Amino acid sequence: MNTNKTQFMTVMAALVCCLVATAGEAVELEEPRSGLEFRIDSNFRLASFEGSAISWKRVSSPDRGWRIGLSPVVEDDEQDRHDQSYSRNMRYACEISATRLFLSPFRDRTRFYWGAGPLVGIDYEESEHTRSTPGEAASTSRWISRSWYLGVGAVIGIEYFFAPDLSLMGEYGLEVRYLKSMEDRYTKVDHRIWRVTPDQARLGLSVLF
Repeated sequence: MNTNKTQFMTVMAALVCCLVATAGEAVELEEPRSGLEFRIDSNFRLASFEGSAISWKRVSSPDRGWRIGLSPVVEDDEQDRHDQSYSRNMRYACEISATRLFLSPFRDRTRFYWGAGPLVGIDYEESEHTRSTPGEAASTSRWISRSWYLGVGAVIGIEYFFAPDLSLMGEYGLEVRYLKSMEDRYTKVDHRIWRVTPDQARLGLSVLF
């Protein structure tokens, strides 16, 4: 059995023991509350939740809340092999999402939630490659891509509070996007795409403060 599977099973066993130990005990929560959400990977590392670098949750009342996601991307990779070749790849992107959450009444420490909301994103990519051959003129190729998209996302999930400030979440999501992009290499090409993206089920950790 590899290390990742061993870690996964060990932590799952610890969580099951925690759930059994706290079963039937009521948890008291104060509203309004705010917090951050994290995805739990298969090797139990914390990562960005729902594709967002930052996922912020605001519970404004016992049955209402908001989730705001922000996903910036900045990449700039430059390689210079002096007299042989030169390349540079750049990408700048950002996505913002807002989800209105609806919360069911607590049953012991557990509640269901569902929600939907808009998302918007932009993406710019540029790639440049220059190759030099002794005795010949250098050749350069350049590629540019610009895109933006609008969409709607929906989620449904269940949340278990094992402490007043900590909870585990399991949820499933769905996104519908309209994307428009332009690529420019030798000629300009426009794309318009409707895309429906069902997400995989994900496990998360919510930390309230």
